[in-house]
Amino acid sequence: MMRLLSVAVLVPASGMNYSYFCQSKCGEEIKTSCNTLGWCNISEGCTWLAENAFTGNDGVCEGFLKSEPACDPVNRVCYEAVDFQLVWDRCKDFTQTAKDKDWAGIGAMFHPSSVSFAPGAAGFADQAEMPQAFAKMGEDVAYLHLEQVLTTGSELNRSIHSTGYWNTKGSNITEPFYARWVANQHGRWVIETLVTQLDGKMTVQAEEDPLLKEIAKRSTDLSEAYNSGNVTELMDFYDEKAVIVTKEERPFEKNDLSTKKHFLGKNAKLEAKLVTKGQGNDAVHEVGFSYSTNAGYLTRWVKSHDTWVVESHVFAVFPTVAAAAEVFV
Repeated sequence: MMRLLSVAVLVPASGMNYSYFCQSKCGEEIKTSCNTLGWCNISEGCTWLAENAFTGNDGVCEGFLKSEPACDPVNRVCYEAVDFQLVWDRCKDFTQTAKDKDWAGIGAMFHPSSVSFAPGAAGFADQAEMPQAFAKMGEDVAYLHLEQVLTTGSELNRSIHSTGYWNTKGSNITEPFYARWVANQHGRWVIETLVTQLDGKMTVQAEEDPLLKEIAKRSTDLSEAYNSGNVTELMDFYDEKAVIVTKEERPFEKNDLSTKKHFLGKNAKLEAKLVTKGQGNDAVHEVGFSYSTNAGYLTRWVKSHDTWVVESHVFAVFPTVAAAAEVFV
């Protein structure tokens, strides 16, 4: 769930090397701004709600502002600020690594059990394929722009779900991405799941029956629970740390389903097409087609009490296509 990490308040020395996010309330209007003063300059008659310091004046504060963050006026800090900074810095690392043509370094930014998928592909990619995939696109690729971050789990065992887009230098064409970040055995934050358009071949073969049948049945049953309108029944299909990522709004959590219960529109039908397990990964990644939204989706399933439940449900990134699953895979 969204919460404040104990390290959520960054307190660097003031100066141009840092930026500060400020939120205040003036009458009924919530105002947000970024500055390099080192404090929030609250207008007369307004109430100070929250502030967060960011360790850089490189657009991170402005990016965080655009994400429309939720803030806590009691503790006067914003949810996800720390992890927005963390992923922002990792995106910068990714960009620089690509500029340096350090393709092995690109591979090291993925977890050994990672699974990646490019919409339209007939298979998945693992960590070993990432250097080649990005090398084919050249050093100008992967100028990553972070837009949204949502963190789930405990402070010491959390996952960070992020969305944004990337493009090449000199190009106005952008490609959306979804990435799930986890800490590896060395405490370094790396990508465990990636959905974006890639030029490399997706050579990791999808699993055959019976796993495909088992996951397909769960997606079918989830669709029926959604269509029934029984939110309690629907929530049973989701892990306690589940995150749902749609095209239209910010990522949200399982507990938000009671107010987001129409996120798939009417007459939902989720049809599994591909499933795989990453090397050493107990989770199952499913790619399928959603008939109610006319687009693909990716689901990350985990076991809870011997039952497969959704940990990540990603509907963003996948393009809207004709209402026929055959054009998707």
